[in-house]
Amino acid sequence: MAHAYSRCRSPTRIALPCVPLNPKLCAAVFEQPKRALVVEDELKTAAFLRDGLRDHGWSVDVAKDGSEGLRLALKLDYDLLLLDVMLPTVCRSGQFL
Repeated sequence: MAHAYSRCRSPTRIALPCVPLNPKLCAAVFEQPKRALVVEDELKTAAFLRDGLRDHGWSVDVAKDGSEGLRLALKLDYDLLLLDVMLPTVCRSGQFL
């Protein structure tokens, strides 16, 4: 039997992955607490990402630079990491400056 899929979009345009339209499965997926780490030095971008994820039930931590992001990522267990490409205190190869 083929499954029907839906694409969920929030008012902030953050797209969630397609999920089968099965109420029990959707409840299991969306009721589990999810933890995300946003590593972004631009405050407005970090706030936009944080608010969009929180609107979808995520618990969100924000780090303002690579050092803080690495410290949090090693300390806590995250389901999602969103990283800026050019982070302060970390160069593009991932080595500390």
